Amino acid sequence: MPEKNESRPKIFLRPMREEEYEPWKQLACEEYAKDKESEGLSPADARAVAEKSFRDLLANGIKTPDQFLNMIVEAGGSRVLGFLWWGVQVQGTRRIAWVYNIKVEDSERGRGFGRAAMQAAEAEVKAAGFPRLGLHVFGYNQTARNLYRSLGFIETNVIMYKDLD
Repeated sequence: MPEKNESRPKIFLRPMREEEYEPWKQLACEEYAKDKESEGLSPADARAVAEKSFRDLLANGIKTPDQFLNMIVEAGGSRVLGFLWWGVQVQGTRRIAWVYNIKVEDSERGRGFGRAAMQAAEAEVKAAGFPRLGLHVFGYNQTARNLYRSLGFIETNVIMYKDLD
């Protein structure tokens, strides 16, 4: 376990550029569809759900109001390490800050960049006046669940299925 005084990776979140949007959207949509398949949806249904989600949430692409598409960039350099998307979700009459998607490049995982990116997002969310940050994580993703728990997130809902084949 890392010591508390161990230096954290230096990263910053910068807004996604127009030319980065379509490649990111395609990759993120494909990965979301795969995650939906893990819930039991057919590949075609999973793809349809993913495409609809992105279409609805990002109706104006990178310029969609209340959606913050960021690249995780190594401080002092231009090396992109991944991406983080957070936005505003309306739940009843409340506006909630919500992490929709975070990904650190496979070659950079396990080095603290995901943790640093989540902490940077927390700072942005707090600066924007939101008292709470939420997210969804798929049950199979123990690595992410452990990260979020270590950052102080608590599980508030668990959905379970059993295949009866």
